[in-house]
Amino acid sequence: ISSGAYGFSLGASVAMGYVYHPDGVTTDLLSSNEDKWEIEIACERYKAEASFRAFFDPGGDRVKG
Repeated sequence: ISSGAYGFSLGASVAMGYVYHPDGVTTDLLSSNEDKWEIEIACERYKAEASFRAFFDPGGDRVKG
């Protein structure tokens, strides 16, 4: 984890970090392991979601459709 904060619009904590793979990180890699991502914090593991999508949508385009 490189940073984290509380996402008020999500109503949950958000953590950001990096994923390393010797062959590179691709969309296929992220989606093929969709249910297997975890983050360990203080010896506790938490389910995580990996995404290339930006967390922030300043224009509100996702909401507008």
